[in-house]
Amino acid sequence: MKIFLNIIIFLTIGLNAIVYEDAQDKTTKGWSVYNNISNATIKNVYDKEKKSRVILLTSKDSRTGYMLELERDSKTWCKSDGKSLHWSMKTQEDFVIFISIQTIQGHRSLIYTASEKNGKGYYGLGKKATDG
Repeated sequence: MKIFLNIIIFLTIGLNAIVYEDAQDKTTKGWSVYNNISNATIKNVYDKEKKSRVILLTSKDSRTGYMLELERDSKTWCKSDGKSLHWSMKTQEDFVIFISIQTIQGHRSLIYTASEKNGKGYYGLGKKATDG
């Protein structure tokens, strides 16, 4: 299983965006495997198609979990007025994206899958999300 992430994860705040990860620093700082089932790897590589650096997540097992950790109390990470979160990825495998957020109404989990349908507690992005 290979997932190319052009992790331009950013939170939009008005017309401004905060970029949390865009792979341009040529490192994998902040990335970890939290349940290394099958010798998973995390690499920062150049993607010729995107003409940009990306984070490459590789594992032989689809149950492998990856996490991008940022300092919980950092001023960059703890923005209370963000309205949307964006990311870009290229995969041919099923996936689950789990986002843990703290809102003014308490903790919330956002879960996105490759399913065609939304379900209780998750949002299906559709099979086109795994078309490579």
